[in-house]
Amino acid sequence: MSRRPRMRRATRGLRTGARRGFTIVELLLAIMLLSVGMLASAGILVSSTRLQRLAGSRGELTALGEAKLEELRAYGQTGEADPLRAKLAIGGSTTVTTTAYADSLTGINGLQYLRRWQISAGIAGARRVQLRVEPKSRPSYHLPWLDFTSTILLQ
Repeated sequence: MSRRPRMRRATRGLRTGARRGFTIVELLLAIMLLSVGMLASAGILVSSTRLQRLAGSRGELTALGEAKLEELRAYGQTGEADPLRAKLAIGGSTTVTTTAYADSLTGINGLQYLRRWQISAGIAGARRVQLRVEPKSRPSYHLPWLDFTSTILLQ
């Protein structure tokens, strides 16, 4: 009988003697790991914001370029005697502003954009159009320009 109470006392002593909580070393290690994780998260946040703005600028440049291409395609649907057909005359440049082959407009975000196009002869009387859309003053998150190429059938 003497052994049984000793076992209980030993077990009881372990339960009441155990300390709960964290040590200073454990807390410092946890804080350091949390800090490293937060710094990595901040870097990812900055990178994703930059990429989101870049995607927005690409979207706006694409919308402006497609609008101009649709306008030029509509000129191809006009009759040969129509004065609008003259807007598809061969000429222009995508790098130098040429009269009748460039225009300027304001985008949705309030930036000024310049569109330049070059029209060359295509297969079977069609026209090959190269178009460049670029912002006049470029913020750091904006693409410098975006180029498009299309073929316009003359009817």
